[in-house]
Amino acid sequence: MDILQRYYDGFDDTQLTTEEVSIVDDMVKEIERLRKDGRCVVEAKEIYHKNWIDEKNKNEQLRKEKEWLLNESSWDKYFLDEERSLRKDYKQKIIDKMQQALKEKE
Repeated sequence: MDILQRYYDGFDDTQLTTEEVSIVDDMVKEIERLRKDGRCVVEAKEIYHKNWIDEKNKNEQLRKEKEWLLNESSWDKYFLDEERSLRKDYKQKIIDKMQQALKEKE
């Protein structure tokens, strides 16, 4: 009854029957339960949205890395000209791994 006292502040001049008090108590408890449930739903949606954004950012980063790896000029920074035959092998292996990672993320 102490928890519900704030709801009775407006009823100081009104005499409620025991049955009416019981009904009001039940309604107030239900309102409090619904408020708590509503807060839980909002928190769950916020967590879901944050996780969705994080996953979207990871996928976007993988796509950017794939595009960068496909750019021929990026390879010149890491491989010398005399290793051109090896470069194609490495390039294909990395591209395959990036495509596999993208498929797993999607």
